[in-house]
Amino acid sequence: MGWKMEHLYKIIIGAILLICLSACGDKQGKQISAIIPLAESNPDSALKALRDMALYALVYNMAQDKSGLVVDNDSLLRNAYNWYHDKPTDSLYAKCEYYMGKYYSLNDSSEKALRCFANSIKVASQRKDYYIQSMALLQSSVIIREYNPDLAIRYAKNAINTYNNVKDGPQSNKVYALLNLAECLFYKDGDTMQCINLCTDAISLAKQLNDSLVIADSYQDLSSIYSMNGEYELALQAARKVYEYNGKGDVSSAMCLALALCNADSLSQSLAIIHKIPRKEYKDNGSAIYSLLHTIALKEKDYDGVNAYKDSLIQSLSSENNENAEAKDRYYSGQLHKSVDAHNLPNQKSCSSGT
Repeated sequence: MGWKMEHLYKIIIGAILLICLSACGDKQGKQISAIIPLAESNPDSALKALRDMALYALVYNMAQDKSGLVVDNDSLLRNAYNWYHDKPTDSLYAKCEYYMGKYYSLNDSSEKALRCFANSIKVASQRKDYYIQSMALLQSSVIIREYNPDLAIRYAKNAINTYNNVKDGPQSNKVYALLNLAECLFYKDGDTMQCINLCTDAISLAKQLNDSLVIADSYQDLSSIYSMNGEYELALQAARKVYEYNGKGDVSSAMCLALALCNADSLSQSLAIIHKIPRKEYKDNGSAIYSLLHTIALKEKDYDGVNAYKDSLIQSLSSENNENAEAKDRYYSGQLHKSVDAHNLPNQKSCSSGT
């Protein structure tokens, strides 16, 4: 990446500090107290250590996000947020607010997410960081399109216009911005033709990029719009394209085609697609799969199957809810234990030194 060795050194030091401080508890107060000895002896070094720790946390989170990983744990990101959130003049403030907003949106904290995105949009606009400004506008529109479609449409259009100012940005983002606007418009008044035109534009751009995943995603949105409008044959045509471009091993693409086949009353073909889905995928996708199997059984008047799939659906939904609740309990319990352990440390200097 062309960084100087001193920059790499800073990142490594930040990583080591982060690990040491995490052992003392993730709350900012405990992290700061762990650096107190350094602050007393060398305040400039302590300040640099805190800044490097925040930079490492933000860069690590950005790398995860750009790699397609879902960042749904704030234990690392919050280190960056706690450093940057009261520094709006910092060049990384808008980015940090954006990624914190994404974290909140993934964890059903819409109000907090929108506040972070608003902060990001404002400062990114001032700094002419069109990339972050556009992404924050798009994410905001996604959150509000169900209950405030007019504002969502405005955000979605601004996201597209802003991204046109981005130099050397991924062209795939333009595709998803068009698809997002189509969805926002559909929430407002179901203007199918305008939505279809936007999806068609997105497909054309995706094909220019020769990116099979982006093409499949574009066709999937088109299929959904046709389906919601009751145009099941057209929805099926688009779903076949989804499966063509991204059907091998992708559960979402397979389910898109299976649903379209079901809606078009091609029930045996729909079942054939479902039966190709590996059983291991039922753990994460069981509720969607059993719901579709239940629908097919109803259409076939297979009442034994209806009852069996209904029971499986209920069990799958219950299991998914329990797993989500347990995951949250484990996370917050871990945070509590770390905090308690930090309070009980006989000497926090030993933690800051890594012993």
